[in-house]
Amino acid sequence: MSVGLKSNVLKRYMDSHNFTVYSLADAMDVAPSTLYRIVKGERGVGSSFIAKLLHAFELTEEDFSKFFVIQEN
Repeated sequence: MSVGLKSNVLKRYMDSHNFTVYSLADAMDVAPSTLYRIVKGERGVGSSFIAKLLHAFELTEEDFSKFFVIQEN
C-alpha cells in the first residue's frame, strides 16, 4: 500500500489560499523542487510530507482524505 497525492485538489487549494510552490515549500520546510516533483507525480509522499502539508494549511488528520488517497500496490 502507498499514499498518493490528489494533485488537482492541492493545486486548487493552493490557488484559493494564495500559495505558490515556493511559498508552500517554505511553509512546509521542504525544497521547492521536492514539492514540484510531488505535485507532478514524479515522486511519492511519505508521512513527513503529509504531516507538513496538513500543518502548513492548518488542517487536521480528518482532512487527510481531501488531499491523499490510499493506493493498492
